[in-house]
Amino acid sequence: SYNLFVSSFCSNDCRRHHNPDVSRTLLPLINPCDACKPLTPSNLNLYEFLVSNYVEKHDVAPSNIVSTLSSGLRDPLVYQWYHDDRQHQRTLSLPRFIAALRDKFLPRYWADDIEQSILTSLQGWNEPIVQWTSRLRSQNILLKGT
Repeated sequence: SYNLFVSSFCSNDCRRHHNPDVSRTLLPLINPCDACKPLTPSNLNLYEFLVSNYVEKHDVAPSNIVSTLSSGLRDPLVYQWYHDDRQHQRTLSLPRFIAALRDKFLPRYWADDIEQSILTSLQGWNEPIVQWTSRLRSQNILLKGT
């Protein structure tokens, strides 16, 4: 698995491994970090949300979104993947770019695993219905755009 993270998921222990100026940037980052978890559907969804907000706040033109985000791809594997096909990557819309990241860096059947988890989920004995349905919704959100 790849050792990636979205900057906002870095623990305090992990933050000491990063340049403080990089940690405070407004551009969402994907950094290498030995103490952090690999890229997951959940933190990739958060990355997409943060990037969407960044693009909107900074009025990034649709044709410049991916090239603007490329400076936040600090993990060598992710950067090399981008760099190897950057002419094509730069033509992608944000949703297609995020889909390409998912295809490349998430496990092959990640969406199937989440779907199966939803379909086989049972309400816990003492779990309120609201909590159970909230858990199902939070898993279902991970499938957005798939």
